[in-house]
Amino acid sequence: MHGCTDARQILLWGPSYPGNVARLVGVYAFHGRIDGPLLDQASTYMCIGQSGPDHSYVSDRLELRAFNRPGEPVQWHHEGEGPLVALMGRIYPVDSGNQAIGLASGFSSQGAALFGGLNGEFSIVLFDPARSELYLVTDHFGSRPLYYRPVEGAIVFSTDLAALARAGPRPPLDRMGMAEVLIQGRTDGSRTMYEGIRKVGPGSMLRADQQAFEQSIYWDAAVHLSKRQEGLRWETIWQAIAHSTKVRMQAVQPPPYAYLSGGIDTSTVCATLSRLAREQWNCPIVTLSVGGAKRGWDERPFALKASEHIGSTHKSRSIDWNDLRRMLGEMVRVAQEGGDPGGEGYCAAALAAGEGARVVFCGDGGDELFGGYPSWVDWAAADAVFSLVRLGHLGPSSKRFLRLNVWQHVVGVARGPERSRHISRLAKIFIEGFIPGRFLLRELSIALGRTRRVFSDSFLSAEDWRRVDSTLRNEILEAAILGPFNCRRLIGVRSSLPSVFALAWHYHQASSLVPTYPLMDRSVLEPVLASSPAEIFRTARTKDLLRTYLEEKGFPPEITRRTKIGFFLPVASWYANELREFAETLVSNGKLMRDGILRPEAVRALFRKKDSHLTDLVNMEIWYSLNFADDRVKPGGPLSG
Repeated sequence: MHGCTDARQILLWGPSYPGNVARLVGVYAFHGRIDGPLLDQASTYMCIGQSGPDHSYVSDRLELRAFNRPGEPVQWHHEGEGPLVALMGRIYPVDSGNQAIGLASGFSSQGAALFGGLNGEFSIVLFDPARSELYLVTDHFGSRPLYYRPVEGAIVFSTDLAALARAGPRPPLDRMGMAEVLIQGRTDGSRTMYEGIRKVGPGSMLRADQQAFEQSIYWDAAVHLSKRQEGLRWETIWQAIAHSTKVRMQAVQPPPYAYLSGGIDTSTVCATLSRLAREQWNCPIVTLSVGGAKRGWDERPFALKASEHIGSTHKSRSIDWNDLRRMLGEMVRVAQEGGDPGGEGYCAAALAAGEGARVVFCGDGGDELFGGYPSWVDWAAADAVFSLVRLGHLGPSSKRFLRLNVWQHVVGVARGPERSRHISRLAKIFIEGFIPGRFLLRELSIALGRTRRVFSDSFLSAEDWRRVDSTLRNEILEAAILGPFNCRRLIGVRSSLPSVFALAWHYHQASSLVPTYPLMDRSVLEPVLASSPAEIFRTARTKDLLRTYLEEKGFPPEITRRTKIGFFLPVASWYANELREFAETLVSNGKLMRDGILRPEAVRALFRKKDSHLTDLVNMEIWYSLNFADDRVKPGGPLSG
């Protein structure tokens, strides 16, 4: 009943065109030669089912088109010989006018130094006709992705990856990118799964002139993480969260909408937003929640309890395996970069759009900033060991936290019932303190070995795998110099979170929505990153800073003391049970298998073991069938650079 012979059968659900959303697409020529057909092909894809561009600019070096649709509109400004600016997103604080005008004025006086002082959620295309220079700029955490594709004598760029892939001959599959997605859920650095198409990294700008182009960083989380300051006042961060929420409300009509899982991050954002909405508009906020219709996976009772506490109007939706199968093809198509392993982001955006939202407040980023993962408490203690061993000093907060954490495990060993667990955690603290990144490297080796067994030998050679391993290993080793805790935070802020935000951006744009992230405002982000890990964990519990805030706001213990779950759906469980026949038939008979990319016996073993990584394989099969339906990937040969 749940069988399927080809991924294209489930790709028929939902619209077959890109949707009525705002986009930018352009081409910059190094030598004054614009390839019009490149832009026409991408624009044609964007215009299916809708009208042409709302703004356009043509010169001897640049052609730029803006498709201004519901959701987040493109702000556009060009006057005389001054800079051309196309802004997708918002700079904070928000004013009532066209912010592109302010950016053009600021660039005229400050040049590229302007970008380092911006705080917001944006992608910017800026062209300086006087110098024939093009700038592609993303915000400090990559919430609005920008992609670019070098072609002969030019660069084609867009906020839409699928449109860029259609500008000219379809680019081949980037096999290293596919391997990285199956290993860690994302591509590394600026890579995408299309060979030759790259993305502008978070806090980065790509500058192109008449000679060449280069990408540089204007904001780096590592600079703040290296400060390791003590004396953080939690009240200052709480006030910063309130301020960042308030400035985002300037672009919102009442009532404001927010996601609420009943977890610590979303409860913090919703509690702050609720108070400010009542002060400013005297109205309740609307909170939104999705949950898996399976015992142990439904967070909606927690969300309802949090909603009752803040007095919000609460809307929720239950998702079951039938819903997942029905929406799967459209979800992967909209995601553009391989799909969402859980599907909860797509479902949440659909719920928000159905309830009439235009802007949605999100709690993303809290885990990486405030230590939301259970093991991170031990890594914070290991960081104190690192400071003592490598840096030769330990601040008062670090001393206190290290004593507290180690003593907790010593007592656990003495009492006996969970002695082995406490001994293991103590060992990890001191091993990681002396060798930062040791356990991340171990996890990488396990993930790489698992993924390597799934791919066929003809698809990736031994040398190819060494290159994949070296790329991912170097990312960990470069971050490890900051210590055990900050190593993980840097990878999270620099690599993991931008992929989450890019995915959320595509989902929300497809529903004519704008996501906004108060916890990622620079006024919150920078002082937290600059603080010693011990300043975030004053007691040995995750997200201590935010839990204390909620306790002071009177939240019930069911919320403030709960363990982390998040907006998760039991997708892996569904693929192993209710949707097993569907998933197994899809992957076993799919294009990845037919093209010799996957190893049949390894795939069968995953299904026998009911492996959680089946989700990644299903999404990858759909994405690959959707984007490479007409040709065969040639095995062997060197990987793309």
